[in-house]
Amino acid sequence: MSERFDGFVAPARPRDAFWRVLGALTVFSALLLGGGALLGAALGRIGAGEIGRGLARLETPEAALFALSTFLLWWLALWQALRIFHRRGLVSLFGPLAPAQRPGRARRFALGFAAAAGFGALGLIGGIVLVGAPAFSAPPFGAWAGAAALAAPLILIQTGAEEALFRGYLLQQLGARFRSPLIWAAAPSA
Repeated sequence: MSERFDGFVAPARPRDAFWRVLGALTVFSALLLGGGALLGAALGRIGAGEIGRGLARLETPEAALFALSTFLLWWLALWQALRIFHRRGLVSLFGPLAPAQRPGRARRFALGFAAAAGFGALGLIGGIVLVGAPAFSAPPFGAWAGAAALAAPLILIQTGAEEALFRGYLLQQLGARFRSPLIWAAAPSA
């Protein structure tokens, strides 16, 4: 393993027992299920039955925004699981933030963003060529622009939550416990 990877995994080393990972994932799952059940009960209680049915089908911009906002539960559940089983905070999932390791981060971020945008564009073009352009009626500019402005930070919350769990927590814990990249790199991806 490289020095950088060792620095990334270091916060997980003091409490790297596999039972802690299983316990943390159990608590994480229980908090998500419990939070979702409480949210569903609250919607039912306020008489939002019709809203709830629309939310389940994600038929409206409001439903999509609500679904994205539920990923705040992921952050809360992950925070609690880390606190209970590993006695560390969420910031430890993002690797060392020492000034010595900051040079080049902006350039690497820009390269990663460009690569992701390029693959996204290729996928979009490939889909249009193979399947055809999507047929839909466009809503008025104001309707989708408002929803997009609200969705952007919620998408960051959603994608960040997934990355924090799979590329942060699981990768660190498995990397601290196992030397083989087949375990610490492949398992979180699977």
